[in-house]
Amino acid sequence: MLFSKQLSFIKNISWDEIIHTWKQDEVDQAFWQKIYKEYPSWEAWREACLKKFALPKDDWKVYRIHDPVLFASMAYCGPFHTWFKHYSNGEFPTEKERERSTFGYIVPNSSLKENPKINSIMHDFPQSSQVLGVSDGHKFMLYEGHHRMSALTLAKEQGIEIATELSIALRLFSVEEFRKHFYPQRTHHG
Repeated sequence: MLFSKQLSFIKNISWDEIIHTWKQDEVDQAFWQKIYKEYPSWEAWREACLKKFALPKDDWKVYRIHDPVLFASMAYCGPFHTWFKHYSNGEFPTEKERERSTFGYIVPNSSLKENPKINSIMHDFPQSSQVLGVSDGHKFMLYEGHHRMSALTLAKEQGIEIATELSIALRLFSVEEFRKHFYPQRTHHG
């Protein structure tokens, strides 16, 4: 199984711990401050973003990712309309487009190669970092960490080595539940 080859269990994690770690990674970055300034707080902004996806708040685990670059190229982009334009010919991806929405496909075939935030991260990648995602045991889809996954994929394409300790806060789903999250509804924005 792909899952066991890519990840090693570290610990169980609460939803509050996930949000705390995520906030620490973003709250002081000018890029994100420009986006969440319209909300009362970082938490209010992220809660509004996540509410539409109805992610369960129980049974999350943290895993170490053995090969962050390989993982990045295989991970799927989350169901966010702001990312659809990087792999979809229309406003909303077809099932076929969604099936190819890995960072390994998106980054080399889109304008993400020129994205200043992604290039900045690539040249100053954090020594350790945690992303957020879901899996059915075979596919991994992110809800947080898109810019970092793109930076790792771009680095590989450009022959730049990145040494990092990357982990993922992960919720396992059945195949059916994963499909509900993987194939987004037209109401998903973010």
